[in-house]
Amino acid sequence: MLQTDCLIIGGGLAGLSVAYHLQRDYLLSEKEARVGGLCRTIQKKGYYFDLTGHLLHLRDTYIKDFIQKRIGDRLLQIDRNSWIFSQGCYTRYPFQSNTYGLPTETIKACLTGFVEAMIKQQKTDKKFSLQNATFEEWILRTFGSGIAKYFMIPYNTKLWTVHPRELGCGWMTRFVPQPTFDEVVQGALTDEQSRSGYNAHFLYPKAGGIEILPKALHKAISEKASNSRRILTGTEVVWIDPNTRQAKLCNGESVNYRSLISTAPLPELLGMISELPDYIRELGSKLRWTSVYNVNLGLIGAPKSDKHWIYIPEEKYRCYRIGYITNFSRKMARAKKMSRECCQSVYTEVSYPAPEPINKEKTTEQIIKNLFDMRIITDRSHINMIQISDIPYAYVIYDSNHGSVVPPIHDYLNSQGIYSIGRYGRWVYNSMEDALLDGRETASRLDKESNCL
Repeated sequence: MLQTDCLIIGGGLAGLSVAYHLQRDYLLSEKEARVGGLCRTIQKKGYYFDLTGHLLHLRDTYIKDFIQKRIGDRLLQIDRNSWIFSQGCYTRYPFQSNTYGLPTETIKACLTGFVEAMIKQQKTDKKFSLQNATFEEWILRTFGSGIAKYFMIPYNTKLWTVHPRELGCGWMTRFVPQPTFDEVVQGALTDEQSRSGYNAHFLYPKAGGIEILPKALHKAISEKASNSRRILTGTEVVWIDPNTRQAKLCNGESVNYRSLISTAPLPELLGMISELPDYIRELGSKLRWTSVYNVNLGLIGAPKSDKHWIYIPEEKYRCYRIGYITNFSRKMARAKKMSRECCQSVYTEVSYPAPEPINKEKTTEQIIKNLFDMRIITDRSHINMIQISDIPYAYVIYDSNHGSVVPPIHDYLNSQGIYSIGRYGRWVYNSMEDALLDGRETASRLDKESNCL
């Protein structure tokens, strides 16, 4: 029987941050062979891939200093160069302020729709409630019918796997660029680069992929580890009894704990809890999310590109996004006996509704066809290798139930001494920085509670 003050489930950024900041004894259980969660990097035949795009956008002073101290000299500061592929051509991101290059009728529809939306806003501004609006209503009110038709509606339908009329607006405040009238007009008349949005600039490792961040955090934790403060990898928590404060591991061992912090996806956590109240089980059944089928390709001799990533709104293309990870860092690809200049690591992303299965073979072939259609490859021989990651939990769906379902679930868990945190534990849409802050704040909360005992 193992004993610990705090049992931590999951060794992603949030879980590692708890372990680093916590002043109490803990046991962290990570089911994979190494820590990192979705911030792991995969290497195959000289090509490196993250589990889709993972870029650092830092706002918080503490986290900036925290990361600078550990990996600051190993990071590149990069200005975003992202694009959109639609109607057979490439235009700059964000779409709403970069329609230059699209067919004239499309540009006209986007401009007139935006102006009409501005006029309507002035007349109805006081009647509009962001809290009660659907995402579709917000799109039409903010950007107008043209931008909605040609990008915002189709792209977000592909990403979220549901129409924006089924989504609320609680997730998108800082993630969707909102240009001014002048920026919209300028972007229709010229090809001037506009770097609006939260990801206009970002940090990325010079080498090793995003996994250098959890590795550095793990190293810092290990330096102050002890028998009562440790991390177990390849070990999954499979059962929790909140009444006795006892958990069971996949190897049959039991753990007695005082507090439990879970960074596991919320539906998975609920599935571990014995004698879960029926009303909580019913609320849990209403949680919705998307999965992502991530096909990574190691290319040799394909046409060169300086793009970082490409958004693809049209339904006829299977992917919603394609990215060149080697344009973040050239050290992310070097096939055997080939120069880095000849090699490119490309990631592709396809959303599908969880928990429905996806036809992997068919989808992979559709993706390869997309690459030909978009002129990313011009010959099948350009594909040197393929690596596939199927990510079961990718995006939390903020549907009409989200606001009424998630809080009472957390209230119940907290009453049982269980704190569900991180992107999938809190059941939110947030960033790597947010996960690190969540871990720190949760550790501080538990330390304060411990001092009061």
